[in-house]
Amino acid sequence: MEELSFGPNHGQRYGFILYRLRSNFSAKEIHVHGHFNDRTMFLRDHVAFTILPPGVPAVNLKPKTDSNQSTVIYDFFVENEGRQNHNVEMDNERKGFESSGNITLDGHLVTDYEIYSLEFNRTFMAKINSLPRQPIPETVPVWQGPELYITTVNFVEVADVWLSLPGWKKGQIFINDFNLGRYWNEKGPRTKFFVPKELLKIGKNHISLFETVYPGKSIRFDVD
Repeated sequence: MEELSFGPNHGQRYGFILYRLRSNFSAKEIHVHGHFNDRTMFLRDHVAFTILPPGVPAVNLKPKTDSNQSTVIYDFFVENEGRQNHNVEMDNERKGFESSGNITLDGHLVTDYEIYSLEFNRTFMAKINSLPRQPIPETVPVWQGPELYITTVNFVEVADVWLSLPGWKKGQIFINDFNLGRYWNEKGPRTKFFVPKELLKIGKNHISLFETVYPGKSIRFDVD
């Protein structure tokens, strides 16, 4: 992550990173040699398959069913969950897939893969808000994988409020492109998020949730 060329003397500093492999065949075994640093989700054809344990030097993945697509897409979606702030490892801690690692599909070494940076800074969020959107379907698979959900809320006046996310699992919240923080309702510790009035405005407010597991049906604002 840090070795990507993002600007003078720095790479990607936070957020998520996506490694995408495209194949003309459906692999029965995927071998990852070298570890992904931090929580990594493996997806095939945009559907989540498993979570890779962080720091494990070698992993074998065996999808249970074949893909019927002419081009099969394999994604490794890495979340930067934070860095250490003490001890001698601070200067050596890196996120993403280690540069000395490699991935094989049925024994074939992958040499060409795509890297997408999802830093979720204000510039990134401004671009996302201009993209076309689709309505949330009535039924959502139990574990679909990462998706961005955007809605608008109109306020006739603003005040300090609390935001609740019933049914949502794990992700990040943005209020008018401001990163309010992470949520992981099954782990905690927070189940409500304080939203100061300075982040809100009279009229239309953009609420974005980058959900990595499974979406809820609603969000709720409370004054108390």
